[in-house]
Amino acid sequence: MAQAAPKRGPAKVIEVLDQAADGETRDWRSDDSGNSGSVTAVKSFSEGDLACRRIEIVNRAAQATRGSASSMMDMCQIDGSWKILRQRP
Repeated sequence: MAQAAPKRGPAKVIEVLDQAADGETRDWRSDDSGNSGSVTAVKSFSEGDLACRRIEIVNRAAQATRGSASSMMDMCQIDGSWKILRQRP
């Protein structure tokens, strides 16, 4: 079952879902925390009658001693808003 995208999630996620071309990456950075990351539009596809996008989110914590964390998910427009369809390995 699809879950709602977090309402307070990074604005860059919604920007990528709505505006970015496949393969395009948008970076973000929090001036308050120093955390940063990126959101990439991996591909657009249809799931039945739904318009969907696969995105990859990379997060880098300013206080982390090693690397970054990433996740890939499929999101679809359902009833006018983006919802998480599935998380990818």
